[in-house]
Amino acid sequence: MVIPILLTTIAILTSAFLYIWRRVIRHKSTATRKAYKCFAWFLPCVIVAYILFGLIHKGPMPHWFNAALAIYILLFLLTSVWVVALALGLWFDGGSGRKVWRTIAIVICSIVTLTVLYGSLWERKQLAIKEVELSYTNLPESFDGLTITLFSDIHLSSMYGNHRMIEKMVNAINSLDTDIAVFAGDLVTGTTEELTPEFADLLGSIRARYGTFSVLGNHDMGIYGDTLRVPRATAMGKLTEKQHQMGWRLLRNEYQLLTATNGEQIAIVGVDYPEEILGHSHRSTTLIEEYDEVFSSLPDSLFRITIAHAPQMWDGLRELARQDLTLSGHVHSMQMKLFGTSPARLFYKRWSGLYEENGERLYITDGIGSVVIPARIGAPPEITIITLRME
Repeated sequence: MVIPILLTTIAILTSAFLYIWRRVIRHKSTATRKAYKCFAWFLPCVIVAYILFGLIHKGPMPHWFNAALAIYILLFLLTSVWVVALALGLWFDGGSGRKVWRTIAIVICSIVTLTVLYGSLWERKQLAIKEVELSYTNLPESFDGLTITLFSDIHLSSMYGNHRMIEKMVNAINSLDTDIAVFAGDLVTGTTEELTPEFADLLGSIRARYGTFSVLGNHDMGIYGDTLRVPRATAMGKLTEKQHQMGWRLLRNEYQLLTATNGEQIAIVGVDYPEEILGHSHRSTTLIEEYDEVFSSLPDSLFRITIAHAPQMWDGLRELARQDLTLSGHVHSMQMKLFGTSPARLFYKRWSGLYEENGERLYITDGIGSVVIPARIGAPPEITIITLRME
């Protein structure tokens, strides 16, 4: 789905640029023609430069880089709207037609500008706390009232120069006096160097009765910026070690039992992001036999909480074993949610909030950080406190 949309967008913009060239620019002066060509090439060149810089740069992205990216994306959106509107205006030779499309372009550009500025300068810095209560017939009595605080997708590169958001998140989690803290993956974006000592100290100060449990998301698997520097195994090993030093319990296709004072137990299961869709983060998957061993060794009678970064793993996990509660992130609602819907609907069967089928539940959090676009519109950073009850 991503490729067709991207290709369609490129085709529309290219056609608009070429049409404007044919109708207007080619008849102008040499200087005007050169300026137009430079502008037309500027957009794709910046995208290439961004990708190369992200791959080569070691450590978290500088604050100025994220700010420049936000400005560029805004300019790109405005240019796209204006170019398409101008091309449509030229299509209508009459003066009234051109005026209509010019007015439409001005209105849309104004809305886009205000929306992106709001999402970048304000909403992505606001932290929402959601509360969910779930009842189960197979929950041991000792764990009635168990609280789980779920957070995900910090993407530390988007937090560089913004330690206050991490501080706000940690303080909020600690104020909840939770039993279990769960991080559902994507701690970094491109390189383990994003997890600086300052960030590690902050994240290591999260307090929960049974501790903080985490898994690796696709951005933690060493397939982005780290691939130019170290093997994947080395990158994941570094991130694993850093999380252990923070006091987190990183679960890599394994489980840990939580035991109450009377001996009753529940299981916390953590699975890696699946290899099958490692380079295709929007793709659905049910072929996840790589997790068969961990679930086959888990007593069927145990209530289990599964941490799986990508929600598209849920169907496959349910085929392997009963999934009482699965906790995911990954989607971010694509950082845009308006009137209860999101572009994420085009790519994901399940993309935000609570889903239930045959007594099994999946909860997807919208996460904390951002990727590519340093903005959130209608989908603010969030943490969710889930309370489990006996039915």
